[in-house]
Amino acid sequence: MVSVLNLLQIDLDEIAAVWDSHSIRRVRNQRAYHGRPYIMFTCPELYNTIDYLCAADGVKLQCCRQECLAKTVVPCDDTVFELCCIIMQENGWGFPYSAREGIDLYTNLRTEILRLL
Repeated sequence: MVSVLNLLQIDLDEIAAVWDSHSIRRVRNQRAYHGRPYIMFTCPELYNTIDYLCAADGVKLQCCRQECLAKTVVPCDDTVFELCCIIMQENGWGFPYSAREGIDLYTNLRTEILRLL
């Protein structure tokens, strides 16, 4: 089963590929650069600028990864997840397979949980 995060990553990769392959057109404003975004990002010297990226500290980066990644397949507190599964089952709602479905499910679950409180 493909997880929602994997589907989201696939969508983001597709958006990045489309963005990187399109061309920014020349405009009358001579200060606005034109070209392909991927080239503009990877070769800033071609556009009379410098690379403003800065290296991240590996220890801090690993710490952030540990804090941000889900430790289990359950994306939240176990009790909340169990409650959401029960509500989904009672209402005939399935797990989302797109960002829109995820937003709709979240909205419906939030409304239902607040109603139960």
